[in-house]
Amino acid sequence: FMRQVSTTPPALMPAIPAGLRTLVTELIDPDPQKRPADAKVVRDRLLAPTTLAVSDTRTVRDVLAPSPPKSR
Repeated sequence: FMRQVSTTPPALMPAIPAGLRTLVTELIDPDPQKRPADAKVVRDRLLAPTTLAVSDTRTVRDVLAPSPPKSR
């Protein structure tokens, strides 16, 4: 248990959007005061466009959305 609260977890992959990395870091912080207050706060942050932004104009939702079929 002491190792869990005193060891810094490994860094998340750089490909993960910065806003999501920040949220995950807050969620696993050993200090409860630094974690989001409740699940609603986490949900709201996950739904915020900036949390999942992979660039100024695209979000993870855009990247993962199915592409429309190509017309011939």
